[in-house]
Amino acid sequence: MKHLIIIFSFLAFSYSNAFNQISLNNISKNGRENITQYTITINKNHNKKAQIVVSFIPKNDTLYMAPGAYQLPNRWATFVSDLQLLNKENAPVEISELGGAKWLIKTPQKGRVTLKYNINLTHDEHRWGGGIDGVAFNTDWGVFSTTRAFLILNGSDRTNIEVNFKIDDSWKLTTSWTPKPNNKHSYIVHNYEELTQSMFFAGTQEEILIDKGGFKLVFALGGDDVLAKKEYYANMASGVLNYYEKLMKGLPKLDSSTFTVFINSWSKTDGEAIGNNISLLVKKDAKGMDKNIANFIFAHEFFHLWNGKSFFPKNPNTVEWFKEGYSNYYTLKALFSIGYLSEDEFLSILDDLFYQSYINDDGLGKIPAVQGEEKHNHWGLIYAGGMFNGIAQDIEIRLNSNNTKSLDDLMRNLFQNYSGSDKAYTIQDLQEMLSNLSGKDQTEFFKDYIYGTKRIPIENYMSRVGFSSEIKDNKLQVQKKINTSAFEQDIINSIYGNELSKKN
Repeated sequence: MKHLIIIFSFLAFSYSNAFNQISLNNISKNGRENITQYTITINKNHNKKAQIVVSFIPKNDTLYMAPGAYQLPNRWATFVSDLQLLNKENAPVEISELGGAKWLIKTPQKGRVTLKYNINLTHDEHRWGGGIDGVAFNTDWGVFSTTRAFLILNGSDRTNIEVNFKIDDSWKLTTSWTPKPNNKHSYIVHNYEELTQSMFFAGTQEEILIDKGGFKLVFALGGDDVLAKKEYYANMASGVLNYYEKLMKGLPKLDSSTFTVFINSWSKTDGEAIGNNISLLVKKDAKGMDKNIANFIFAHEFFHLWNGKSFFPKNPNTVEWFKEGYSNYYTLKALFSIGYLSEDEFLSILDDLFYQSYINDDGLGKIPAVQGEEKHNHWGLIYAGGMFNGIAQDIEIRLNSNNTKSLDDLMRNLFQNYSGSDKAYTIQDLQEMLSNLSGKDQTEFFKDYIYGTKRIPIENYMSRVGFSSEIKDNKLQVQKKINTSAFEQDIINSIYGNELSKKN
């Protein structure tokens, strides 16, 4: 289960098309004197090394790389070699290494300087707790990297940034950045956050573009077995997008209109989300749980375009159980609804993936769900426990409203009332909305299972709506009852995610 800890990383905010044009206008208006320009060269015949050249005006005397690679004493600088700094006269400037992927410019510089260095693409020779999916790697079909593993920075508030790639003519470049007009493999980047919270792939990958109402979903697929399932991934993406749009009654309201997914064949299944990018590694001939996990990673992170990016909490730590756990619930519903999970798989995942993670989390009974800062160390408690809280609330609302209301109403209300603005919801807002939907005060529920540390008795909730459900030998055993009423069957269909297709 270790590789699942990373797959639910929260997506950082991206940037708007309107701002794209502003950036282009700024460069035109101000000339190029204040631009920071990166040039990345990757030779397909020597792709174990990349050359980076950075042209910039120093803001201070420190060079540094983005946070990460903490298990290595020198962090990302472990992969940096042949580092040199040249002044505006093209003469060498002395720099010294400070450790922790930082360097000191020994002599203050006025005017533009040029930084040159190599990145040794040997990341796969090291052990990564979260997996290689969020770092950099070479394949027979090209080079993948997160930008945090590649780029050296200076200062903190740069906005005029240009990134140019020099790659073989037979290769293509996939990234979520804004392309420069009439400039192949050249991009405008709005600030350091976007610069370091991105991914790219240079190679012979194939791309899929899904464009719906101006919202663009770009897939980059690499590896023969992944390419053989090109239609499978395209149909899944389109289906999940349609399901979420129908659920929320609208496309996500984002600052950026492009979302990029990199899918590569690998020796195991794993995934990581950074910025408005997802990297998926799919085990060759993946079946069973490996296949489901790859699909789940994508569909979960995709739902965050609504829950987490279109609308967001005032204090994230207090509601991670909702943001992550409820997103898990809708991920399962979406995948089942479009035929990418069977009924048996849906019910099996409730135990194999979620209940086992929940019940075996050593934070259960000790750490309340409201302590969302613990989610990376206790994802079973936050992600799985949060999902079971969501299922319980959905059942409570449906039973108390004769199935005329549901958790779907909560999600739509949040999207309609909080998206597209700086207005943020609170944990108190969630409690009040859930109480109103169920017609029952949820203070005790929140006291026991959100602010408190009690185990959510999910088996009891599911037994109330047409499932035979019990905890036996520490496993959650759930199956549909042989004889269910029409009312129970309607609720079961709703839990599976089939309700939307009936109502719309």
